[in-house]
Amino acid sequence: MHRAIKALSHNTSGFANIAIGTSALANVIDRGQLIAIGDSALYNDGIGAVFSVDGYNNLAIGWKAMFSNKRGSFNLGSWKSKPFEKC
Repeated sequence: MHRAIKALSHNTSGFANIAIGTSALANVIDRGQLIAIGDSALYNDGIGAVFSVDGYNNLAIGWKAMFSNKRGSFNLGSWKSKPFEKC
């Protein structure tokens, strides 16, 4: 049997999020409309964002996909390509 460990563990005011996998969306506090599938996907989404609108509406699939996304919104990131990992 498997279960998500620490998924969405720090989310206090975020909304409409889905996290599947160990530590998926683990450090996301107040971002919304995110889908993270995979170990540590979108782990730090929005952490260190300059604008309050950054880090919303993202979909990350795979191991550490978009792990440290800071500024990207409306993005799709995957494990193989990781195109927005350092946004």
